[in-house]
Amino acid sequence: MRRPAARSSLNTYDDWDKPAPAHAMHLSGRHVQQAGAPSQELLKSLCAKLNEARDPVLIVGCDADADAANAEVIELAEKMRAPVWVAPSSPRCAFPTDHPCFCGLLPAGIASVARLLGSVCKSSM
Repeated sequence: MRRPAARSSLNTYDDWDKPAPAHAMHLSGRHVQQAGAPSQELLKSLCAKLNEARDPVLIVGCDADADAANAEVIELAEKMRAPVWVAPSSPRCAFPTDHPCFCGLLPAGIASVARLLGSVCKSSM
């Protein structure tokens, strides 16, 4: 019996020169920082934003574990009384799963994450 030839699917993203839809315009105000230790200026800015946030949520990736910053992440979550999610597809869990702030592992997918974070986990923190 002959096996069917493997097929590949190639997604092309040719929309770079097209205007963004109105429902995505809020994304233009975001600023992405590169990975690594943040500068003092960036930390001050982040602290100010966290202090102003109404319902902050922490999303923790494996870098917290790799940098041995687990204790600091736990301390931050407890001080903020913030729900903590582990980043999608993380190779290891960087936050204790038995901690009251722990909400779970985020799914890979923008719509799924938006649904979850739209109804933020309200655990007994």
